[in-house]
Amino acid sequence: MDRGHCPIPSPPIAPIPHQMTPRRKRTLFLSAYCLISVFLALLTSCGGSINSPAEPDPPTASFSYLRGINHYTLRTEDLPLIRQLGGQGKLSVRMPFYWRDVEPTKDQWNLSYNDPFVAVGEQNQITILGLLGYSTEWSTSNPTGSADDLYYPPADNQAFAAYAKALVARYPQVTDWEVWNEPNLWCFWRPHPDPAQYTALLKETYTAAKAANPECTIVLGGLSSGGGWQDTILPEDFLRAVYNAGGKGYFDVVAIHPYSQVQQPQDYLADQIERVRRVMEDFGDSAKPIWITEIGWYTRGDPSAVDEAVQAERVRQVFSIAGQYPFVTKVFWYQLQDCGNDANNPQQNYGLFRADGGAKPAVTAYAGL
Repeated sequence: MDRGHCPIPSPPIAPIPHQMTPRRKRTLFLSAYCLISVFLALLTSCGGSINSPAEPDPPTASFSYLRGINHYTLRTEDLPLIRQLGGQGKLSVRMPFYWRDVEPTKDQWNLSYNDPFVAVGEQNQITILGLLGYSTEWSTSNPTGSADDLYYPPADNQAFAAYAKALVARYPQVTDWEVWNEPNLWCFWRPHPDPAQYTALLKETYTAAKAANPECTIVLGGLSSGGGWQDTILPEDFLRAVYNAGGKGYFDVVAIHPYSQVQQPQDYLADQIERVRRVMEDFGDSAKPIWITEIGWYTRGDPSAVDEAVQAERVRQVFSIAGQYPFVTKVFWYQLQDCGNDANNPQQNYGLFRADGGAKPAVTAYAGL
């Protein structure tokens, strides 16, 4: 989520109070196209039935992790949906705090932009994982005027760190902050993933954030599972490169996005978790947890869509598998609600709820965890 799906102000979650400008729509479309391409690539390389899942393992008696959900923002009108998921006081929402929204022009701050969303969370015992990203029109290292410019790293890491520090200082009630989204995927770190370059940004951001709030938790940007596709680095390989670049002391949590639209969780999820964990162990970093900050299956859009009943099974399977690992301490489903009504657009159909607010079977599955 901020994965560049639909109305997320650019991958992942667009500010609802704003009207969607043509520029923002183009940005979101390109980001969505990128993710669709990943899934289509996986479709051609993976086998197995999409709509006939095996019976999931029974959920464990007690989970070691906090349940989460991805959403564009956190508004009062979202609460009726969120409350149907259960677990008041035990649910977290991952939402973006886009740099372009809080510093649209260099040194011209709009820090109050996210105040209403943070207030809703605080008043309703909903914790927030804040996503920090991406570049702005004025800060990008590739200022061509294209919508893609936002997904190039900033020209000045210290400017990005100053934005992060300002948010961490303003919102002491938001203690979890994720630095960028899917930096191992070319869509979100252009022109191609660069672990050393990302680590340099991570170091600056971690240092600045901890200066503002030493108790905050800094989360490594969620690593995409779309390995082997057009200039993407596998999560475990990217993480190893971050360690080799000196990043070990500059994050508190490793985040992964283990998507696979065409596979059942029991066929791949444990392997992805364990491969990342082995890298952490290799570098003596196993005391840190892993968070799954995005995972989901879309229910309409293309031939790889699963039907709604299968999506519900996926919910049970994912949380059951994650619950087997004490070091997986948070799991954020992607996403709360469909962000449109286009039956031919996968990116609009990941939600637990339909765009009109109707509950898919996955809501019952999620609430029953």
